[in-house]
Amino acid sequence: GKAEFLNPGGSVKDRVAVKIIEEALKSGDLVCGGVVTEGSAGSTAISLATVAPAYGCRCHVVIPDDAAVEKSQIIEALGATVERVRPVSITHRDHFVNIARRRALEANIASAQREPNHIQTNGSAYVDTKTLNSKQTNGSAHASSEVPDNGKCYPNSDSKGGFFADQFENMANYRAHYEWTGPEIWKQTKGTVHAFVAAAGTGGTIAGVSRYLKVCMLIIVFLLYMFSSWVN
Repeated sequence: GKAEFLNPGGSVKDRVAVKIIEEALKSGDLVCGGVVTEGSAGSTAISLATVAPAYGCRCHVVIPDDAAVEKSQIIEALGATVERVRPVSITHRDHFVNIARRRALEANIASAQREPNHIQTNGSAYVDTKTLNSKQTNGSAHASSEVPDNGKCYPNSDSKGGFFADQFENMANYRAHYEWTGPEIWKQTKGTVHAFVAAAGTGGTIAGVSRYLKVCMLIIVFLLYMFSSWVN
């Protein structure tokens, strides 16, 4: 058993939060002082709220209001902003994940308006004051550039732009486990692991760890084949 619940944020999602933020900072999609947004009713929200301040960033989490209020209290205690919204279908523009995507865009717009000549990026999204009415994208997701319809101001409006973590579509989720969790398991079991069992949410843990272990096993099979061929 690998006790991921002993991570600072209480779950395996700490790894994902670190990887998402580090890759976003490296690519320039997120800058120090920016705000990381995410739609999550679970562990990822807590992990992002835990990790973001360590990188000089803020965190804005959107969660459905039928989630336990204790989750909101934990996230707020970690210094993040919590926005509770009514539960709706994922296809609805006001689903909590879609709102989180918009919050990142709004933070980019607010930052661009403060610095007219500066272009903010978020994935493949470019936001400047000349294109505020155009469709913005973050990966394969489309976000509306409309002014928030709930009367709320931009999240962390004094921040240096926003970044939508997008845990379900962000490949950093998978890479965190391919580069970190998988190698750890292989090393800690000294290569004697026979099965890997884990609960699946976004699928990042299963995908990353299983691929790494598969690669290791293929290498071993290849080496055994070469050895047997050499002996024969």
